[in-house]
Amino acid sequence: WLSGRRIALSRETGLSARPADELQANVELTVGSDDKARTAVSLSGPLVSDWLSGRASLLYDDFGGTYRDAS
Repeated sequence: WLSGRRIALSRETGLSARPADELQANVELTVGSDDKARTAVSLSGPLVSDWLSGRASLLYDDFGGTYRDAS
């Protein structure tokens, strides 16, 4: 897995989902307190007629606040 200051790339989710037979798109937007912002976009469908299909997902997640230590 690859990570950086504001990005994380992982293969833990979404790999088992098969591409759709017809074009599908999904967008999720979330905003909250302490500068919380999250955007998730996914596209799925045929790339070349009935021969090749694909699926792509993008995620942006940012939180400008602080976390409280539970201990």
